[in-house]
Amino acid sequence: MKLNNIIFSDPVFNEKQSAWIEHIPFAFFLADVLKPKIFIELGTHYGNSYFAFCQAIKKLDIETKAYAVDTWEGDEHAGFYGNEVFNYVNKINNDNFSHFSNLLKLTFDDALNYFSDNSVDLLHIDGLHTYEAVKHDFENWLPKMSDKGVIILHDTNVHSRGFGVWKLMEEIKKEFSSTEFIHGHGLGVVCVGKRVDKEFHEFVSTLNNETFVKNIFAHLGRKVSLFQQVNSLKTEVNNQRQTLKAKDKLIREKLNKIDKLNNAVTATESLSETYNLLKNKFEVIRVRLEDKKIDSEYLKTHLEEALFNYKAINEELKSINKKFNKVLEVKNRQIEKLIKSNTELIQLSNEKDKLISNLHLKINELNNRVTDSEKKQHNSIFNKQLNKLQNAKHISKIKAEIHYFNNKKLIASSGLFDEDYYLTQNPDVKSSKINPLRHYILHGAYEGRIPSTKFNGNFYLLKYPDVRKAGINPLIHYLLHGKKEGRMAIPPVSKKTMQSPITKNSQPENDHLYEPNVYEVAQRVIDYWNKKGKNNKIVVYTALVGDYDELKIPECLNPEIDYVCFSNYFYGGPNPWKIKYIDYFDEDQTKIARYYKLNPHKLFPDYDIAIWIDATLLIKRGNDFKELIEKHTLSNKIVSVAKHPNRPDVYSEAEACMHLKKDTSGIIEKQINYYKKEGLPRDHILAETMLLISNLNNQKTIKFFNDWWNQILTYSKRDQISLSYVLFN
Repeated sequence: MKLNNIIFSDPVFNEKQSAWIEHIPFAFFLADVLKPKIFIELGTHYGNSYFAFCQAIKKLDIETKAYAVDTWEGDEHAGFYGNEVFNYVNKINNDNFSHFSNLLKLTFDDALNYFSDNSVDLLHIDGLHTYEAVKHDFENWLPKMSDKGVIILHDTNVHSRGFGVWKLMEEIKKEFSSTEFIHGHGLGVVCVGKRVDKEFHEFVSTLNNETFVKNIFAHLGRKVSLFQQVNSLKTEVNNQRQTLKAKDKLIREKLNKIDKLNNAVTATESLSETYNLLKNKFEVIRVRLEDKKIDSEYLKTHLEEALFNYKAINEELKSINKKFNKVLEVKNRQIEKLIKSNTELIQLSNEKDKLISNLHLKINELNNRVTDSEKKQHNSIFNKQLNKLQNAKHISKIKAEIHYFNNKKLIASSGLFDEDYYLTQNPDVKSSKINPLRHYILHGAYEGRIPSTKFNGNFYLLKYPDVRKAGINPLIHYLLHGKKEGRMAIPPVSKKTMQSPITKNSQPENDHLYEPNVYEVAQRVIDYWNKKGKNNKIVVYTALVGDYDELKIPECLNPEIDYVCFSNYFYGGPNPWKIKYIDYFDEDQTKIARYYKLNPHKLFPDYDIAIWIDATLLIKRGNDFKELIEKHTLSNKIVSVAKHPNRPDVYSEAEACMHLKKDTSGIIEKQINYYKKEGLPRDHILAETMLLISNLNNQKTIKFFNDWWNQILTYSKRDQISLSYVLFN
């Protein structure tokens, strides 16, 4: 099914953050593909999902009648609220979509009376998420669905807080054609009509077998979510700026008051100087009267006048002093408040600068992750290649062709690739009639095969760990960098034989630079690839996330078994492991490894038996798995595991995991308490999961691994704890 440009549109009404934002590109896609006559949403809240459909209907000019059904009062999952939410939604609807969209402020059951049976083409259920409530809504509205009817259900990937949509989805899958997106809390898509668009029906079925298109919608949804976060942060910055402007205004007002108080203090100080001046004059008069002994009458007259003036001045000074003290007291209190306020304002200003800096850093970080050029680049790539790149295998083929095209001329002209030598040393390549240079560039170098007597890739990778760790074809590295850096292409050669080591014909003498079993390992790997079956039905698989461990080469290689390692890192050197790059992502690297460990039925549909082995284990000599496979087959068990060597039961295992901090104690305690309520006995066997053999041709196996993986998603990532419960059930 062709994906049109509508999926790259920017949503207009997504101010309120919610998990549904990550499904908006898919909502655009549904509106474009299904073109429903009647679209109904049960549970609209702020309208992120509903207005996404309305935006697509309006842009595509589809003749659709849209209805949003909600009480706009809330529930136990969304929380309860007042009229402000409905007023917000109603304004957007009236301003933009009222010519085809209607808001029905009703319960879901009351709204049933307003629609005829067999009339609804697209229904979105997103109300109360308990199992009972969502099942009730699904069954009550099912008769209203037309022959082309499609139902979507949100929160299918939430297994907490009483949510039960996932449980209903498991039941629906048994009756109707459906698929499920796990990002954005999960979204189920169910074809309930008997005449659903054939191309869309096939599209839904295809999604269950490959993840490419799902990854596209998850990627686009994440982009929408990141843009919404950027816009929210910009709004927050603007709000902070307005707040800081108000604070700056308050600071200026406080500083003006301080200036007025300082002026009052200056005036008071001037009065004090006048008082001191008059006092000094009085003292001068008194001294003069005593010294000159003037006439007593004169003295009396002037003294009384002076005393009168003194008393008047003294009373005035007392009054001034009293006022001064009051002003000074008020001033001191105000200064104390201002000092305190100023300290707070300085702190606020510092916090303001820090907040603005942090917000700019966040905005820059998000903008760096989703720049306009990146968006244009992705849109261009998707528009040109979307119809061609329908699965990961096609992408791998294109990458391989580019890798071959870029390097074939470099190697062919180097004189270090000998076509006759390569075909003689590798009869399987000769019999396959594959171009030997092409085989070496795309496969041989990574399988430890030697291009000529003049260059030995196994020696090069073993001598130079930095090249091995970088995951580069050793001959390409030598031609581009190693030769200029003076690196050795082959080890020291014996003067007697003058032959290159690590081939079928020779081996170096007294070479102390290399591990003693390098030649044996290289020969063992080459022999394995020469003898390996084309359609093996047994697979040994493991997973390595990151470059923390070296991928171990089995000491015993069975050509009837395929060896597969899931990793996000290339491991160089002679290698029997087929590296498959991870396409499942989680913040916890342990959970990524758990996904590949517990989903062999999805990863290996063409195999009969899958054997998991932890990457830390080494397959020793003499262990070709034949005896273990025979015992497993005769036991008629779907899965074979070993008993734990150290701990007797799951409860002891849980205590050990909490003590060693293998996972969060709270989630392990919650998990164990649930198992106790479910009746898991203390003496139930505890298994060791480093080695696991499973029969893939059994429906019970699929249910077993699905149940086990669901326990990992719901509780602790420690799979030995949840395995006991799954085996018990």
